Amino acid sequence: MNLTVININYLNAPIDILEKCSCNKDDITDYLSSTVGSLFFQEMVIISTCNRTEWVFVSPEPKKAINVLMSKIKEKTNISESILRKHMLFYQDFEAMSHLFQVVCGLKSMVLGENEILTQIKESYATCMEFGATQAYLNKLFQLLIATGKEARSITNISKGAHSISSIAIEAIKKLDPSFINKPILLIGAGVMIQRALAKLSSMGHNQ
Repeated sequence: MNLTVININYLNAPIDILEKCSCNKDDITDYLSSTVGSLFFQEMVIISTCNRTEWVFVSPEPKKAINVLMSKIKEKTNISESILRKHMLFYQDFEAMSHLFQVVCGLKSMVLGENEILTQIKESYATCMEFGATQAYLNKLFQLLIATGKEARSITNISKGAHSISSIAIEAIKKLDPSFINKPILLIGAGVMIQRALAKLSSMGHNQ
């Protein structure tokens, strides 16, 4: 069984390309509909967060599968394949597994050991499994990934003191201006990071 991962992340791609490669639920469904069950794709899970997008798939002919999927990514993002390949990483078999275990344990996160990636992988796997895009191989692999991610956090100190990006930003503001607690703050956006920032500020007693 041939396991392949196509990866694009915050370290190897500028934000505009990373954003265009990001997948919402409709995008994931579109990718799965046009690939899984076809000649070159047997199973697939797509993981997409603010810092990375990963296409994880099993194929009898990985090289041909990569070419087909790259063509699909080019079509959806309107970015040339040469530029996409310049910013992407390609992993296969053992190297692909090793990469995924590092990701789920928080070793490749912007904040080392953060817990959000474990939840995001669980949700991505659940979405693709419900679609019917996973079978025995990826079901077994992702169940093992999730279990390992939990165990790594329970028996090591990797997530001790880990914060989200929004939490780190607020701590930086506090360090620069300890009196910020009494000053109005404008938060732009309504996504997950802003909601977490609001929760953090509220827990600190900031009410403006």
